[in-house]
Amino acid sequence: MTDHDRLLTITEAAEVLRIPVATLRWYRHKDAGPRSFKLGRHVMYQLSDLDAWVAAQRDNSAGHTGAA
Repeated sequence: MTDHDRLLTITEAAEVLRIPVATLRWYRHKDAGPRSFKLGRHVMYQLSDLDAWVAAQRDNSAGHTGAA
């Protein structure tokens, strides 16, 4: 498993994204956040999925910031 495929807990994922855990839970509830899955009773994220979600957010908001 490469570092990019590393599994993160919801707390670790929130730290990577620099957002509150509650916000990440809300995104999961609304099916609007990064891809996640349950491993037993634990919600897990893959680092590559966080990167892909951030890139999609950046691409979707580029037109709203005046960026070329």
